Amino acid sequence: MSTGFDDSDELLAAYLAESGEADLGGGEAAGRVWEDGREVGEWTVTGFLARGGNAEVYCAKHRRLGTRAALKVLWRDGAGPRERFERETRFLMENRMPSFPAFHGAGEESGRPWMAMELLDECPLPETDADVARYLLEVGAGVAALHARGWLHRDVKPGNILCRADGHAVLADFGLLKAVGTGDAVETAASERESPSVVDGREAGVGTPGHSAPEQFTGAGATPAADVYALGMLAEECFGGKPPRAWEKIIRRATAALPRQRYPDVEPLLRAIRHRHRARNAAWAVAAAALAVALGAWLWSGGREKAPQGLIPAPEIPEASALRETTTAWEAPETAEVSEADAPSADEERRKQLQEALEAAVAYWENEETQSLMQTLRWGGGM
Repeated sequence: MSTGFDDSDELLAAYLAESGEADLGGGEAAGRVWEDGREVGEWTVTGFLARGGNAEVYCAKHRRLGTRAALKVLWRDGAGPRERFERETRFLMENRMPSFPAFHGAGEESGRPWMAMELLDECPLPETDADVARYLLEVGAGVAALHARGWLHRDVKPGNILCRADGHAVLADFGLLKAVGTGDAVETAASERESPSVVDGREAGVGTPGHSAPEQFTGAGATPAADVYALGMLAEECFGGKPPRAWEKIIRRATAALPRQRYPDVEPLLRAIRHRHRARNAAWAVAAAALAVALGAWLWSGGREKAPQGLIPAPEIPEASALRETTTAWEAPETAEVSEADAPSADEERRKQLQEALEAAVAYWENEETQSLMQTLRWGGGM
C-alpha cells in the first residue's frame, strides 16, 4: 500500500501497527479524518500513518519551515476519549524533556482536537547486557520523570518506546496517563468505561495484557509499582524470557504479582540495574586481594623457583618466567651485609616487581572489571 510518505514515516507506521496501537489498512478502510493536502494549523497533511483506538496519526509538513512532524487527531467521539487526548496534549506541552517526544503545537480542526509532535523511529529491542541496561535506564528515566510530576504511564511496552536518530530511547503515547493517588473509580466514570482494554473478548481494565500490571485489570487501582511491573516485563522481553543470572532477581522482584512485593518505585529498580554486577565485583575484589597477599608474601620472602600449586592457574602467567629470573637479583649475598643506604632501593625494587606480578595476573584473567579493581592495589598508590 502506498501512502506517499518517506522511509522515516514508514518506520513510525510500522511501530504503530506492531504495537497494536493502529491498523494501517483498517484505518483507511474505516474512513480517514483528513486527506492528503489538508491544511491543519501551520501544517499540511502529507500521508496517513495509522489509526489507533482513539486517534489517527498522519505525517505532516510545516508550510513555512518545511519541518516534518507526526500529526495526531482524535477521531473517536465521547467525553472519555477527548479527556484523555487533551490530558496527553497538556502533558507534552508542559513537560518538554529529552525522555518524551518534542511538542510542536496543538489546536482544533472541524471540532476535532489535534497535536503535532516529534516524528520518531521504531526502537528495536536490545539484546546484550549493556544495551538492555542502557535502554531500560533511558526508558526508566522517563517513567521516573512522570512519577516525579505526579503521573503514572500505565502502558509501558515496546510499542510505546521510540528512538531518535542517535538511538536514544523515548517514552511515548501518554493516552493512559493517570494522576498518582487518584482512585480508579473516579476515573472510570468517563474515560475508562468508554475505552477499556479487551481480554478474551471482554472489557477488562486499562492497559495492555501481557505488559501491564495485574492490578490494572482487577480494579485494584494502579500505583507507581504498576509501571515498575511494566519495566520488568520489558526487561524480560529484551532477553526473550531467558535473562542472564545478573538480571533474574531484578526481573523477578519487579514483576511480582503483588505490588507490595515489587520495588516501591522506579528509582530502586534503576539502582538495581546499575549495580546488577555488584556481587560479581565483590567476588573479584576478594580474589584480587587474596592474590595480592599471597604474591606479596612470596616475593618478600625472597622468591621461589616455582609458585605454590594452585596460586596461579595454568597456563603460566605471561612474563612469569622473566619475573623469576629477576628475583635472583633480590637475594642478598651469603657473606655480605646490605647497607642501610641500599635498603630503600631494594624495597622499592621488590614493590615494583610485586606490582608487575599483579598486573600480569590481571592481564591473564582478561576481565575489565577485575583490572579496575586491581588498580586500587598498586603499591605506589598508598597501599
